[in-house]
Amino acid sequence: MLINSELPGVNTREQGGAPARPLRGFVQRLKGKQGRFRGNLSGKRVDFSARTVISPDPNLLIHQVAVPLHMATTLTYPERATLFNMRRLREAVLAGHASWPGANFVEKLDGSRIFLSNDKIRRKHASELAVGDIVERHLRNGDVVLFNRQPSLHRVSIMAFRAVVRPGRTLRFNECVCSPFNADFDGDEMNLHLPQTEEARAEALILMASTRNLCTPKNGETLIAATQARRAPAPPLLPQILSFSSCSRAPPIAGSPRELQPCCDFLTAAFYITGKDRFFTRSQV
Repeated sequence: MLINSELPGVNTREQGGAPARPLRGFVQRLKGKQGRFRGNLSGKRVDFSARTVISPDPNLLIHQVAVPLHMATTLTYPERATLFNMRRLREAVLAGHASWPGANFVEKLDGSRIFLSNDKIRRKHASELAVGDIVERHLRNGDVVLFNRQPSLHRVSIMAFRAVVRPGRTLRFNECVCSPFNADFDGDEMNLHLPQTEEARAEALILMASTRNLCTPKNGETLIAATQARRAPAPPLLPQILSFSSCSRAPPIAGSPRELQPCCDFLTAAFYITGKDRFFTRSQV
């Protein structure tokens, strides 16, 4: 019973526990999703993380993720006070934990940690804030966050984004970034992690930023791009033919995967590109 309490023929009354809840042997403590390996070693609960439903926002850039205001006031980043950020951190300390952008704690050089609970404490520690103190401020616009959707099947299942604090209850991002996460908006949930050191922020931006993972490492195919219904309204938005004189060159195409070479009309000796060319490469047409 101590090794495996689920052996056939073992009477639950002889185990000493309640009949509805038999004792757990070593095997039961190790195996399964709630066991020691899968529940506590392979995966575990972490601090400075958030999880909620995702929804699309085409007004965001491909490197931005909209974070609900409630999450932004709960997630904090320990920022050390210097001469350059002293004024901003004092304003955060005065705002306190309830209003964004504010701060939850102040850690002094002597190691003491003060919770900014009331206005008297906030005014006192804002005036006494010195260089070297650490202010656990709220998540702000532009902070580096890690965005993950499970199951994490490949490395681009978790990427670095810049946070944009918005009202609402869902995490929002540009729908062009759905492909690497294999995400859709039928109730999917995703995880958000806030790195706690400058080294972690720099490493995330250099190695994990969404703008540095535009193509899959497997075969070079484009990962982050407009697909399906998101690009269907694009051609009607532009004139079907945009002409240029024979001595001029077509302007750069903003947002295109490569600079498109306009076709030449030999009858009029003019270069032209179409509305379809302005959004799609010729391999996508």
